[in-house]
Amino acid sequence: MNLDLSGIINGTPAPKFAVPDGFGALKLVEVFCDETGDRGWTSQSSTWFGMCAVMVPQESVPQLRATVSGLRAEIGTDRPLHWIEHFKKARHEQRRDMASNMVAAIPGVKVIYVVADKATMVASPELRSNGDLFYHWTMRLMLERVALALQEWEGGQRRGMVRLGAVKGMDHAESIGYLANVRRKASPWSTPWHLMHWPPRWVGTNEYDGVQAADLYLGMFRRAVERGGDDIREARHLLRHWHQVRSSSRGRVMGYGVKVHGDPSFLTTRGWWQATNRPLEGGPGGHSHLSG
Repeated sequence: MNLDLSGIINGTPAPKFAVPDGFGALKLVEVFCDETGDRGWTSQSSTWFGMCAVMVPQESVPQLRATVSGLRAEIGTDRPLHWIEHFKKARHEQRRDMASNMVAAIPGVKVIYVVADKATMVASPELRSNGDLFYHWTMRLMLERVALALQEWEGGQRRGMVRLGAVKGMDHAESIGYLANVRRKASPWSTPWHLMHWPPRWVGTNEYDGVQAADLYLGMFRRAVERGGDDIREARHLLRHWHQVRSSSRGRVMGYGVKVHGDPSFLTTRGWWQATNRPLEGGPGGHSHLSG
């Protein structure tokens, strides 16, 4: 299901952008993205919509692949890994612990979560009625942070190859058009879009282990959001990889590795968030006693 949209959008050539000098010499980061929840606003819709980007430096890609293939072997499936199918059920407790420990051990990974809290976000009538626009807006918030993470990468800026899980029923040629408009309007001193290979690609889950990993990361995040309020231990799978969540030089996560479109208290009032982001002795970024 690899959607090669690099050449054509609605029958016309896709927008092109100049490639900066020295781009190919930069070290590569492979970026894998997925989404969770739905984009509807009815009483039957999910209360929030989220996206995740898992940024894997080129030197860690072999370990990512080994991790995902190892998980498939451990649970005895040749199907693409999916949180709901393989890890969500009550009987999957050991699987969840195994998966959360294994992904947390991949070195150099950076993770970015974007959450749209439908109850508190400011949304225009168009955004509420157009699910594709809702997806595109959330994707933009995520990819802006991906670009900034590439610019600030330890050891020097890097280039990113972005692959997103294809969404059933969406025309991702329109997604490229949306991003092209964003890039055209961007100030040269704002988001460093030039550090990402153009255009991004939408792929099937079965095509890349990284997209399956992004699904697992989102599954852990969703479990913490939906169950961690009542039992903080249900957030332990997320907290095990909290060191991978992008943060500022001062250890701030909100706005960097986590973006809430709406009231940040959607997350910040939860016990696991407060425990994780409370600075403790030994570092400015906070730590959780539940992350082990």
